[in-house]
Amino acid sequence: STVSTLAGTNTTGFIDGVGSAARFNDPVGVALNLDGTGLWVNEANNHALRFIFLANRSVITVAGNGSRGLVDGVGTAFRFSEPRAELLKGFERPVDVVSVDWR
Repeated sequence: STVSTLAGTNTTGFIDGVGSAARFNDPVGVALNLDGTGLWVNEANNHALRFIFLANRSVITVAGNGSRGLVDGVGTAFRFSEPRAELLKGFERPVDVVSVDWR
């Protein structure tokens, strides 16, 4: 068996991009989308929900903007506070996100 990296490197950050150009910081949840074309990635330290397209390994930010907060909104206007308990199973666009702050 071979293991390979789809996106990101061992350098932390908050960058959308393709393959190793993308950066993550503490991805704590990963789930395959319903049609099997991508992965939802929950990132605690970037306070964001990201998506990786499997066909080309591109990463986009779906919700959150890297800044901590608790604000309802759409896309990058939505703010999380270290989301760690999202229900990722069965997500499809549009995405409903439930954020739980454990503090």
